[in-house]
Amino acid sequence: MISTKNIIASFRALIAHDFSSVQLNMPQDVSNEIYQWGLKNIPDDILAGDGRETEIHITVKYGLLNHDPVAMKSLIVTVDSIKIILGRMSLFENEEDVLKIDVDSPDLIRLNKLICDRFKYEDSYPVYVPHLTISYLRKGTGNPYIGRKDFVGREIILPSVIFSGNDNRKTEIPFRIK
Repeated sequence: MISTKNIIASFRALIAHDFSSVQLNMPQDVSNEIYQWGLKNIPDDILAGDGRETEIHITVKYGLLNHDPVAMKSLIVTVDSIKIILGRMSLFENEEDVLKIDVDSPDLIRLNKLICDRFKYEDSYPVYVPHLTISYLRKGTGNPYIGRKDFVGREIILPSVIFSGNDNRKTEIPFRIK
């Protein structure tokens, strides 16, 4: 007889990834506003690949070989909350256009460096570029959005990170309280 525990373990093994990651989720009101902006301003017929980003976030570090949220927590609790300032819209131009909002945040750059200095990772992007992805567009359709200022200057203080393990489990880890 197969136990529920074995079924769950088997299922998790099937969906496991090679890497873990750390991200900053936007507050619900900001996330909703950005998502609704995308619905209003980006026609469905230019969407590609993953389409609209439904979980508005900033990736702090992807490609982590550490899969232990407790180890990450020991670092995160030493860091103060993160302040970000939203900038203009721009693109990553790959096989598709990735429409994003640029993010200015010395705090975030320091956090990325702390994580990189402490944990092993595999990464094909040598320079960290903080951003919020809005949507994935068909190649060549993103140019009209470049430079838009719909969210420019919005300051947000983020109180925690989300550690996403390679087993798809998410752990919220708060920053140090001042």
